[in-house]
Amino acid sequence: MKKTLVWMLSLMLVLCSAAFAEETAVTPDENTFFAEDNWFPTGKLEMNTATEYDLDGDGTMETVSWKEEAVDEYDNEVVLTVEKDGAKAEYRSGMIFMEGVAVYDLDGDGTFEIFITGDEMSSDYFTVALHYADGQLTKLDFANVDRGDENTGYHDYGYGYITGLGENALYLNGSQDVLGTYFGWRAFTLKDGRFETCDDGLWHFDRDLEDADTWDWGCLTVKQEAKATFQNEGKESEGALQVGDKLVITASDKATRAYFETQDGRQGYLEIAPNAEQGWGWLVNGVSENDVFEIVPYAD
Repeated sequence: MKKTLVWMLSLMLVLCSAAFAEETAVTPDENTFFAEDNWFPTGKLEMNTATEYDLDGDGTMETVSWKEEAVDEYDNEVVLTVEKDGAKAEYRSGMIFMEGVAVYDLDGDGTFEIFITGDEMSSDYFTVALHYADGQLTKLDFANVDRGDENTGYHDYGYGYITGLGENALYLNGSQDVLGTYFGWRAFTLKDGRFETCDDGLWHFDRDLEDADTWDWGCLTVKQEAKATFQNEGKESEGALQVGDKLVITASDKATRAYFETQDGRQGYLEIAPNAEQGWGWLVNGVSENDVFEIVPYAD
């Protein structure tokens, strides 16, 4: 599974480079693919430890540190502090769990980004990126890729937690609801002071096709024949999924297509559309997802 994800990260880095010709594509390695228990192989800041960086590229070092501070009886927040010449700038994250903090010059312009990433509540992951200049900390905007949103405009946070960090390529992982609820990633690049998506427009979901549990309870089982487009070695052909077929959703644009792989290794996509009459969920070829599949595994 990790090899598959690394290959996809390679593809995304190439796409980022193609979208912005001035960027140089890099080959993913241990610094651009992160295990769940190692958020930042590069630039990670340990809690309660002061580290020096020239954050703004003016030739003078700033001291960066962070700590946890109680919000209430049960919850904590990250308090990040930058000190320079006796003056302090502070940023408070608000409620956060499983937090990670890093300093990294994503686009190589000599100005460092400070990243704070974690879980707000119930697997609602977010990432904040900060710039330090003139004694102040300022949030950078991210293209909106939120869960259950039409994804227009920008937010002052990125949706998801960081799973990859390379040369002007940032990968955020969060959950989406497309024929079930799945965690997946999008790629971003820093351009003109804000984070823009730089990928193929798809959420790529983290599905382990070699895990028996995926096919026991993490898949969709067809209960009504469903028209599908199959893909094989760059060629497409029209066909249908048959009653009893098992498949997992591997990617989606959250609008018109849901990509899948079947238990017997066939790949392709389904035509989908929001179920406007119901107000939530999806239609598959104009038919309710609940009529096409036995169980659709949505999470709250």
